[in-house]
Amino acid sequence: MVRSMSSKVELLVQDFVSNLRQAIAEDAAEMFRVAAGGTVRGKPGPKPKAAGAPIRKAKTGTPKRKGGKRTSEEIEAQAATILSYLKKNPQHGAEQIGAALGMTTSELALPIKSLLAKKSLKTVGQKRGTKYSVK
Repeated sequence: MVRSMSSKVELLVQDFVSNLRQAIAEDAAEMFRVAAGGTVRGKPGPKPKAAGAPIRKAKTGTPKRKGGKRTSEEIEAQAATILSYLKKNPQHGAEQIGAALGMTTSELALPIKSLLAKKSLKTVGQKRGTKYSVK
């Protein structure tokens, strides 16, 4: 029984090593082809859409964009939301505010910065221990 178990493991290891060698050889050949001025072969994946395929229209409303800059109106609206939250819940940190309002702490940075510049908020503590409350 011990012998059959080790032979099964041995076969699996041999298959793995064989597949690994093949993958390394294919990658090396591809790198050589590109270095020699060739083009990269297409990777498997979704096929491009046909010329006659219907074009989907964008959804209406205000989509939640990922990454782009926020407008000053959006930042002011978030600042107002933060201010109203802090009126009801003084001495909360950015993580608590973000969790309650469904925002990340990085999204809170600009609105809180603008509220601090307007002197609408006061702070206690430093760095991650900073607690905010309405003046």
